[in-house]
Amino acid sequence: MNSSSVLNLNEFNFTYYGGASQQGEQTITVQEGGEILQIVGNAWNKINFSYTITPDTILEFHFLSTSQGDVHGIGFDTDNTLSQDRTFKLYGTQKWGNNSFENYQTNPGTWRNYQIPVGQFYTGDVKHLFFVNDHDINNPTANSNFANIRVYEQPSTLSKQNAIPIGNKDRLTALENKTLLINSKNLLLNDSDPDGDLLTITGVKNAYKGTVVLNSDGSINFTPSKYFVGSAGFTYVISDGKGGTADVPVNINVNPNYYDFSSNNIYQYRTHQDKGTTVTPSVDGKAITVTGDTWRAFDLPYNITPNTVVQFKFKSTASGNIHAIGFDQDLNNTNEQLFQLYGTATSGNTTYKNYSGNDWRTYSIPVGQFYTGQMNYLVIKNDHNVQNPIAESQFKDVYIYEGKIGNDKPVAVDDQYLGLTNAPVTIKISKLLANDYDPEGDSLSVKSVKSVTGGTAKLDNQGNVIFTPTKGFSGEASFEYILADDGGATDTGTVSVTVRGANIGTNLGKVAYHSTEVAFLDMFKSSSEWITQKSGIWDTKEQNLLALDEDGWVKSLSGTGDSQQFNTVGKLLYNSINGRYRGGRYVVLYEGEGTLEYQRDATKVQNLSTPGRDVIDVTPTDKGVFLKLTATDPKKTGNYLRNIRVVPIENEFNYQTEIFNPTFLDKVKPFSTLRFMDWMNTNNTNQKNWSDHPTLTDDNWSKKGVPVEVMVELANRLDVNPWFNLPHQATDEYVQEFARQVKNNLEPGLKVYVEYSNEVWNPMFGQYHWVEALDDNLTVHQSYGKRATEIMNIWDDVFAEDSQRVIGVMGAQAANWGTAINAMKFADNSIDAIAINPYFGGYIGKSENEAEVESWTKDPDGGLNKLFDEIMHGGVLTNGKEEGSLIEGWSSVNKWRSISEQYNVPIIAYEGGQHLVGRNEVKENGAINNLFIKANRDPRMGEAYTKQLTQWYELLGGELFMNYSSIGKPTNFGSWGALEYVDQESSPKYDALINFINQHSSTVAN
Repeated sequence: MNSSSVLNLNEFNFTYYGGASQQGEQTITVQEGGEILQIVGNAWNKINFSYTITPDTILEFHFLSTSQGDVHGIGFDTDNTLSQDRTFKLYGTQKWGNNSFENYQTNPGTWRNYQIPVGQFYTGDVKHLFFVNDHDINNPTANSNFANIRVYEQPSTLSKQNAIPIGNKDRLTALENKTLLINSKNLLLNDSDPDGDLLTITGVKNAYKGTVVLNSDGSINFTPSKYFVGSAGFTYVISDGKGGTADVPVNINVNPNYYDFSSNNIYQYRTHQDKGTTVTPSVDGKAITVTGDTWRAFDLPYNITPNTVVQFKFKSTASGNIHAIGFDQDLNNTNEQLFQLYGTATSGNTTYKNYSGNDWRTYSIPVGQFYTGQMNYLVIKNDHNVQNPIAESQFKDVYIYEGKIGNDKPVAVDDQYLGLTNAPVTIKISKLLANDYDPEGDSLSVKSVKSVTGGTAKLDNQGNVIFTPTKGFSGEASFEYILADDGGATDTGTVSVTVRGANIGTNLGKVAYHSTEVAFLDMFKSSSEWITQKSGIWDTKEQNLLALDEDGWVKSLSGTGDSQQFNTVGKLLYNSINGRYRGGRYVVLYEGEGTLEYQRDATKVQNLSTPGRDVIDVTPTDKGVFLKLTATDPKKTGNYLRNIRVVPIENEFNYQTEIFNPTFLDKVKPFSTLRFMDWMNTNNTNQKNWSDHPTLTDDNWSKKGVPVEVMVELANRLDVNPWFNLPHQATDEYVQEFARQVKNNLEPGLKVYVEYSNEVWNPMFGQYHWVEALDDNLTVHQSYGKRATEIMNIWDDVFAEDSQRVIGVMGAQAANWGTAINAMKFADNSIDAIAINPYFGGYIGKSENEAEVESWTKDPDGGLNKLFDEIMHGGVLTNGKEEGSLIEGWSSVNKWRSISEQYNVPIIAYEGGQHLVGRNEVKENGAINNLFIKANRDPRMGEAYTKQLTQWYELLGGELFMNYSSIGKPTNFGSWGALEYVDQESSPKYDALINFINQHSSTVAN
């Protein structure tokens, strides 16, 4: 197993480590989409994790514990027997294991980053990764939290591009009206640098609900806004000293500044009134209990204004004569300044004498409405004039603050949103007000909107703001809103809206004899490989014995072996596509001498045929055309039959210049970009040298792929941007020659997207394993990023002064942002975008869901309602997603946005759309296959596409979106085509894509 990216712990099963004797009460929870493991109780657990530990292996993770046990640790093992020397202890009261990293106790209760060089302690093959949360007591309470676990090989040398530091959010607490002094070293504890560089904090910014200052000694002062209580924060900038920086958010929970009874002097208030008393502050000082006949005063210098409020909780389990609280200048009992809450007698201000029962009750007394002035003491009276007084008063969370001071104005904090051309943006009032606040805690509302640029803005009847961009507009828009409190005070905030036009491209389908895309006028270019035959045997499977020339033409039917069976060969054209191709009269053009026969859908017109030019009539059915070669080079002169072309008779004289099926052109011309990954046979290709590349003279373009000249011609013809996927084994020469072909032939106004291979993160493809083996010192994602960057630099060099036309693409997995982080370690300015695959619905076809999904098919509607409820809303499938499978249900939306900001490149989609397909054995389940195919034909699928695309732009902030795929028939391997056949006029998916393009294109070029 190679685990350079963050482990998705949802993909593992947890089992006991060390045997049942090590286990006790325990709870194991996986959170945050599989990134965080929480263990509570007495637990030793493991996951299966096969890995070869080398001297360079690093185990990196974040650790948090809020309750200490005996041993908190992590490690690798080969079996289920406890091994002290393999356990890296982080925390705990007992001695156990390797204590080289036992330093968590220096800052408990916060996240801390660990990078353990495991290979310096042990090496070799391991089978398990284990976690220790040992607490050998009854009712164990110890907890351990592990997050962002990665296992990788530390490169022995640095890449040419300095890696970006990795910052992780910090969470702190502060007190109201108190400046918080923050030690920078504590903030850096959970940050890390992939290169191991020393990190420092070089700046602070973006304070909200307070102010922030970076002091000369490196410490940070955060001062909450006056009287503010709630969530505040700021951002600090970390630097590795080599140009790598990252912004790191800090969230600060500002708590009320409760009076501390334990740290202030206590005095007798009217000495003769204080007898038989007990005064007991709580350990944290936030509460106090007084009993007996108790009159006490506590230091509290405070200037009471007309706006001063005292808030507290009060409780009594034994009534006396007077239970009261108040303020005084001295110790002489100014009775009218004490507020009685309870008791059999009457004394002082009785406005709040309403306590009953024996439970806690909260009071909020506007002291300043009764008296003002400089006070020196907080006074508590627990009067009980009897021989053996037993009265009791308990006070806690005593909080003195200034209420409305002539009604301070609220504070509006600016916001940023994303929008889509020609689409209104609804900004919920709850979201708009989320970062605004009022010093006195007044309720807030939006009174009006004004100063709108780039569109119009108005309030709906629920207080939400509806921003509608000007028709065709894309760019930066904004408006101001008037924030009001319930006292009438206002402030003005600004909302910026980045409006993007829809930029929708598509992947093209694979060129094959069974493809329904029917892209070329010459149907032979999509033909099958040669099928070797003899009488009574359809396929002798002796292709390896064929005598072929460099272009794939059969030079001799004698073959290259001594005992081959075949004596004829043939090719299938448009087989198994339900006859969805052009019928009528065709000409078959060829060079050389030999005999061709035509079977299935084709009949030769003998009287019109001449050597080198056969005429055939074609009646399309699912059988397609079978072209059979029964003789070649009969005179043995080397003039074998070759260069076969099969074209409609009306295109006999223009097929070489027109090339493409006009119906195909009509279907793909609305898209901005065409990705040629399947046309280039990218996955598992063996192309390496430039001499291996597909050529115009190849017998077909199914085997090696479509020539670069043809792909460039299609881009020029449609005025769209091409997207090329270079072979994973391609040499520098291959890359240079390919780039030159594109530069010399692509229309000047077009850009070109360049990607190194396809899904190198995916172990199901050969390119993953080839790249993995490139460098023993790098992970597969790092090797991919390194080679991708080298390839993009070659393209930039070839294009020279036009290099801005080259869009260097770094591929990554949408479900695993670690693939991007690792690959981008080697990126430089030749990388212009990170591309991910935002599919939806893929998990529905997993093996563990088979029985439940199959049960849906027994519903009267065949299961479609439940399927679309799960896709759009979630919560239907037991192992499904609570918020549905569209982008709004992703836990990583904000992470992808932050990655885009961190590397200053846009997030684009190399593929996207529905992913309803059976996994593994589920693909053989006919009922589920039928459900998935029907779903792709259902109008609700179009709605899902529209919603997914809208969320791509408005939630994730993505840019170019490449649909997968253009045209293809549905099978048990998926329903990938937006259209099922090239001559299909409409479908829910295709219509949704085209309507989205038409409705949300902009007048400003993307």
